[in-house]
Amino acid sequence: MAEYTIEYDFEPEEALAKKPRQARKSPVEKARERAERNAALPPEKAYSKALSYALNLLNARSYSKHTLETKLAGRGFSAETTAAVLDRLEELNLVDDAKYALRLATQQASSKGLAPRALRIELQRKGLSSEDIDTALENLSGDQSAITQLVEKKARSLQNIDYAKARNRLLSFLARKGYGYSEAQKIVEQALKDHPGA
Repeated sequence: MAEYTIEYDFEPEEALAKKPRQARKSPVEKARERAERNAALPPEKAYSKALSYALNLLNARSYSKHTLETKLAGRGFSAETTAAVLDRLEELNLVDDAKYALRLATQQASSKGLAPRALRIELQRKGLSSEDIDTALENLSGDQSAITQLVEKKARSLQNIDYAKARNRLLSFLARKGYGYSEAQKIVEQALKDHPGA
């Protein structure tokens, strides 16, 4: 059997020696570098990259125009590029604040049982215009079934508590949801009609 010799042009121990690990960049540093790169792009390339980013965001879920504007600005795209992208998205009917406001208000009212006052604050937080918010709240059905179900569920868990305490807890619960005292009182009285202390 023939013997083979292996010749290295480096020392094998050097190859196995641990190399110092490069320091990882923090997410903030990465975001800053990405923003700097995007700001330095030529206008045509910046537009296509910003449009692609916005479409990827919209592919996952809907956004308000204000939120998209904030996200694009955070990526370092210029105001002109951002405005052009948002205009194009509106032309394609991919961004419609009125529909977004109605969809969000309906979802928040049914899942969280929020009152119109709390819904208005939530919609303002998303950067929607007051006209879109007013339209969404006007078109929102006055169905109280979601909040009634939430209160009845909570009332069942309060069966072993004194009536006055249970009533106060439910009133506080509804106040946090944005309901006024008189409206909350009606809902609580209906929910606690079967309470042992009633």
